[in-house]
Amino acid sequence: MKIKIAELNEAILNLRMTISSSEEKIAKEESDKLEAIECYRKEKEARNEGEQKCVQTDLESAEKKCVDI
Repeated sequence: MKIKIAELNEAILNLRMTISSSEEKIAKEESDKLEAIECYRKEKEARNEGEQKCVQTDLESAEKKCVDI
């Protein structure tokens, strides 16, 4: 009986270690995903700003041409 209890306790310990390891992996994955999302957001924002500046430059150029005519 004591052997069975020891085996069960060992199995419980192994399962707890597996759970702990899995929780750490999940936390790391969540952190990596949040970091990737933030990076994507910053890239998108920079791209939008660049496009907006380009459009603004084109608009100013077109307005200048209209004034020169």
